[in-house]
Amino acid sequence: MATIYTRLRHRARQIAALFPTPDFYIVHASAGRQSLEFFETDHVIAGLMAFVKTQINNDFGHGMDHAAKVTIDAGTLMIIGGKAAGYAKDFTRRRLRMVQSAGLLHDIKRKHKNHASEGALLARKVLKNFPFSPDETEDICYAIRNHEAFKHQTKPGTA
Repeated sequence: MATIYTRLRHRARQIAALFPTPDFYIVHASAGRQSLEFFETDHVIAGLMAFVKTQINNDFGHGMDHAAKVTIDAGTLMIIGGKAAGYAKDFTRRRLRMVQSAGLLHDIKRKHKNHASEGALLARKVLKNFPFSPDETEDICYAIRNHEAFKHQTKPGTA
């Protein structure tokens, strides 16, 4: 099984390499670099990452690499949105920590049937060991619990 998966992953990367970088990563390169820098230097994110590494396996592309990519992209979106909304730097930084925490934890229970809900329950317990307020913890868990909210919905007019 691993050999087939490895070959499929290699082929998928070959196919993806044929296409240009999506515009998002070009247009928002500065925000992406800021998100990456925060991801690599924030002590809270480092602590959460250490925990996640003990809990997550590379399950068909949903391992640490996936969690890191989701985390950095979520942070990029927070930076873009914070700037557009005119948020203060400290507020944006606090929210950046929250969205990156949700990104790291979003697939923590990936192998479970209701992984989003179960992941949010585990996240609530784990986040007690980190410097988040109860409201911040609830926002992070809400994001984890709902990260697949639209996956199972049908398009308007098709149901």
